[in-house]
Amino acid sequence: MTRTLMGTLLVLLGLGGIFLGIRGWTEKRELIDASVIEVTVTHRETSPLLAALGGIALVTGLVTLWSARDRSPV
Repeated sequence: MTRTLMGTLLVLLGLGGIFLGIRGWTEKRELIDASVIEVTVTHRETSPLLAALGGIALVTGLVTLWSARDRSPV
């Protein structure tokens, strides 16, 4: 039961890490805010490290789920 929960959590975290690492996120910064003019900069960032760690968590979760399966003889 505990291994199944841990494995499922690792799989979900791994998928989230891979998604965020590949998709990335955007950061908006306001440079100038005058009454007449407003200048903002949008910067898009990705993280290959986050994607790699997500992949490791995904594989670890799958191995944990595989080891938690019921091995009773049929």
